[in-house]
Amino acid sequence: MTKDFQKAKHRAIRRLGLTTDFMEAGYVLPSGKLLDFSGKKFGGRPHTRSLDHSEVPKQLFRKHGAVRINVGRGISEVDIDVGTDTMPSRKQWKTIKHILSTGKGVHGKTPTLFMDIKGKPNVYEGNLLLASREFPKPLKQMPIIRWTIKGYKARRKKR
Repeated sequence: MTKDFQKAKHRAIRRLGLTTDFMEAGYVLPSGKLLDFSGKKFGGRPHTRSLDHSEVPKQLFRKHGAVRINVGRGISEVDIDVGTDTMPSRKQWKTIKHILSTGKGVHGKTPTLFMDIKGKPNVYEGNLLLASREFPKPLKQMPIIRWTIKGYKARRKKR
């Protein structure tokens, strides 16, 4: 990890804080910790997200493995954005699995995981969306999810 990322990460943690409540989270850091987007430090309400992902340097965060996350609809959906620069760490997968296993989706079932795989940004299109997949049974589909990310990562290297 570069010094720029370390500085940006520490600045974001100091400014926004960390949380254990995934309804408040905006990013899962490589350490598996959740960056707080509730805005509680600025008068926001607990157990909700009131800040936008633009609060942190998105490109720098994604390049160094921070996974963008959005937990919605009473934890019936979990959206993650994964970049092709790095694979999510074991600690990040552990946190994502915890969110999925703790959440109650529609009719008490495991939440649906929506995953966008993003390539390197370019000047004209912003982040390049390589794939968008839905996993209705994500805890049973973890090997497929990892394989999907690895496949796109390998294809990006060949280009």
